[in-house]
Amino acid sequence: MYASNDAFQGKKIVSPRRLKTEAEQLRLQQPQLRHLAALDHVAQARGWASYKAYERAWRAREPENEGYVVTLSARWLDRTTKARGSMHARALLDEPWDNFLPLAERRRIGVLRDFRIHRGDRSRLIAADAYSSWSSCAHSLSKAIRKLVFIDTMRVLPASLKRTAQAFRGDPHRMLTSGYPNSDHDSVWFDPKSGLHFILNEPYKVNHERQDPVLASREMIAFTTRDWTIHNPEGTLAQLIGPVQDRAALATLFMRSEELPSRFGRISFNDDDGQQVVLFK
Repeated sequence: MYASNDAFQGKKIVSPRRLKTEAEQLRLQQPQLRHLAALDHVAQARGWASYKAYERAWRAREPENEGYVVTLSARWLDRTTKARGSMHARALLDEPWDNFLPLAERRRIGVLRDFRIHRGDRSRLIAADAYSSWSSCAHSLSKAIRKLVFIDTMRVLPASLKRTAQAFRGDPHRMLTSGYPNSDHDSVWFDPKSGLHFILNEPYKVNHERQDPVLASREMIAFTTRDWTIHNPEGTLAQLIGPVQDRAALATLFMRSEELPSRFGRISFNDDDGQQVVLFK
């Protein structure tokens, strides 16, 4: 049963992906609107009191329509102390991950490629090898599940350096080949819908006095946030970097990333007994 709005009882509720897309379109028309305000507007246009009221109804659907849950599992073994254990990360996606992330692409994505489909069940991915410590297991599991949620939210795919250089108009200022100040844990991605290629840079800190002039000289622009990161929630931040002439498309993608803090916050980590595990404080 649905949790709110009797008029919607027994009717299918549109997916969060649909409402978020509508909110993005509304913000392009009304740039002064904040992300949550735009979500409220599109939810209200469909009869809900607010986006949170819609979200409560979405989560309270019948179990068979609950959503698309994916679980990643990993083991660790400390060969010095002989201590060992397992941990599991659980996240709710907008749809099954293989709908938007082909197997060949998943195998190209950093730590996510360490995880294999478990016995044909694509809702369960398990790391093939044990990590060498609790800490390395925790960081790898966290990065893997966050990358999957990042891709689900942003609807981007990993890009090759060659294709990205072409999209950057031949990389005339050696953005990809010579680096730039504060480049760290960087990766390249593209948006299949718009064709936009961009760099995701995740440094521990940014010296804007050094970085900004170099980006400007290379005709690049960076959108920076401290609200989310894939690499290390304990310290890194995130930058979306792309050509100045692609500013509008990059800004749209950056607005989409405003969903990530809440989506990352809903990821749960547990041990084999189902007890919650706190990875980062």
